[in-house]
Amino acid sequence: MTKTFHGARLKIERANEHINDLYRQSREFSNTRPYSISVENNPETGESFLKISTGEPAPDRMLLTVGDAIHNLRSALDFVMSDIEFETIGARDPHTHFPIRPTRNELVNAINGGLKKKGQWAPKTILDFIVDTIKPYKGEAGEPLWSLNALDIEDKHRLLIAKKDVTHIRTIHCKDGSGEDFTVTEWAMIHPSVSVYPCFGHKDVQVTDKGEASIGIVFGDGMPFYGKAILPTLRDLSHFVSGTLNSLERVWIASRE
Repeated sequence: MTKTFHGARLKIERANEHINDLYRQSREFSNTRPYSISVENNPETGESFLKISTGEPAPDRMLLTVGDAIHNLRSALDFVMSDIEFETIGARDPHTHFPIRPTRNELVNAINGGLKKKGQWAPKTILDFIVDTIKPYKGEAGEPLWSLNALDIEDKHRLLIAKKDVTHIRTIHCKDGSGEDFTVTEWAMIHPSVSVYPCFGHKDVQVTDKGEASIGIVFGDGMPFYGKAILPTLRDLSHFVSGTLNSLERVWIASRE
């Protein structure tokens, strides 16, 4: 069976290579310190406060790599169904795919209207297992597969939407108008776009080193997994698809015994 699902496993391996590349790209992006810090003064007290802006969006290259990883994971599922079709009837239909729908009823209708009408090539045990155990639709255990499919469809038409997420900034070095040096050791971001840090007791502040930030890339507005960090989410999806493949393999073996 490893030979039967060899192509699907290669697709998952390729997705993992893209994910590893994304970790490297993320580190390189973070090292550029892609944020800005400006200084303003309180008109009543004269004390300064710092404002940070996250600035530029995630690099396009990262978004392309995210799309490649997603497509390979989605393709791995289609490869499994194509392999089952070939092992059953000795031919492949280019339109065969792993069924994913928003609801259970839509999934059942798609299977009854498609896979079951194609010469009954897909064993009932496989189709029932997809519907009742894998459950690749919203609101159930298989919802990650629905989200994966939605992202893959989105990526076919435009770059995926993502945004930069700065959560903490450390060791910002400053000097005030009296020449006193001070350090902002830890600054937790409150707002995803602009955050403010009051420099109590310091006036006419200048930033001499803008420190280091914890930066991640998260799925943007309108995307499945909105607000979730892309890298760990892709890791989770890879594990989920691999687990789905292994489950299908066990059922497929049992159906042929």
